[in-house]
Amino acid sequence: MRQAYPSLEKRYTAFGRMISGLDAIRAIKTGEPVDEPRDKMVKVQILADMPAATRPKIRVIDPHSAWFAAEVAQVRNQMGADFTACAIQIPSEVK
Repeated sequence: MRQAYPSLEKRYTAFGRMISGLDAIRAIKTGEPVDEPRDKMVKVQILADMPAATRPKIRVIDPHSAWFAAEVAQVRNQMGADFTACAIQIPSEVK
């Protein structure tokens, strides 16, 4: 999903979230049908399925930290009734 979809809020379970490479996801064409479909996933990897020695090193903000709690409160305050957990930008680093 690329935007808020209020009718699914609290009715739909997110099972994953992009923490790096969001620009690639946003570049995928949308629509039904997609005009001139050229986008194709040629390789998908699940971090847990990769051998430990080849996994990228990933650092993500601690969701129990005071900073994160303040960030959630600020975004919730700005968005009001339109707030969803997906509105939170999660600081991360992938090496």
